[in-house]
Amino acid sequence: MCIVLHHYQQVFDVKFDGMLNFFGGGIPFGYLVELFFMISGFLAVKTYKDKGIGCNIASKYLRFYPYAVVATLCTAVLLLGYKTIFAENLLGREYSLPCYVTSLLMVHQGWIVEFAPAVNNPTWYLCVLMWVFIVFYIIECCVRKLKNHQEIFRIGIYALFVIIGALGFHFNFKIPFLYLTDCRGYGAFFIGACLFIINEKADNKKGLLLGIALMIATVISVLILRSKLWYICTFLLFPAVVLISVNVNQYGNKFTEFMGNISFEIYLWHIPCFYLLYTICKIINIPIEHSYLIMGCVLVFVIIISSLVNITIDKKIHSLTMRITSKKKNEEIV
Repeated sequence: MCIVLHHYQQVFDVKFDGMLNFFGGGIPFGYLVELFFMISGFLAVKTYKDKGIGCNIASKYLRFYPYAVVATLCTAVLLLGYKTIFAENLLGREYSLPCYVTSLLMVHQGWIVEFAPAVNNPTWYLCVLMWVFIVFYIIECCVRKLKNHQEIFRIGIYALFVIIGALGFHFNFKIPFLYLTDCRGYGAFFIGACLFIINEKADNKKGLLLGIALMIATVISVLILRSKLWYICTFLLFPAVVLISVNVNQYGNKFTEFMGNISFEIYLWHIPCFYLLYTICKIINIPIEHSYLIMGCVLVFVIIISSLVNITIDKKIHSLTMRITSKKKNEEIV
């Protein structure tokens, strides 16, 4: 939800004077994507099954791509429809044909050539995540072929990619598969992978204490090195959040379960929701008066649309992909 509010202010160029700003303010809410990468890395090691590189990659693409391409296609339709109706670009956004094509293929950022911003800009995270998963599966395949010291080599390679990520962020590499977006993914994802290994070696008490120590280090670092917030978030704050979260008893209810179930849809669909609302307001000639109240109402609208998408579209896609993967498993058994 913080990312939705962050992009709301970014897309509509909104800033509230002397108040909390989710974009361009003192708190870098955009870096929450690093937390998403970190959680993905943590769970990647936890749930890894050696099914072969090709099968593992295919299963990830079936998990991410169909949902993302539907959201991107709807965004493209809104952009082109707005231009057809009003003979102008929606919010001044103009995209080339290669940008539309690479956005629909989900290779618009983090791969060979970057097209930024993309048609559905938040999907850059999924582009990079899919590539990082390919790197992860290649590493795992190579490490598991070793007869000795698998754990040492695994942690060493993970640490190497963390270093590559930090260097790439610092120097802003502009090389295929080493773009800034890739490096953000490498750093956070493989920190998450290392955290899982560390957490498995420690009991709950030690893991919790380590998380608390990192949180204290975060507070101290913010006071001393406030200009280095990406490093603080990536190497201290978010690891602390992950370790504390997995080592405490958590309380869940129907609301948190519901929000968890539609979180992926919220991420994918909030930009098309913005464009849809903007188009409707343009058609009925109602200016958007930006305020915290309006921003909150837009967030509620995004949650409602995401819920409908989850029920009507994504569950059907999930059912189809499950049938495909089940068929492949049966073929492998035969």
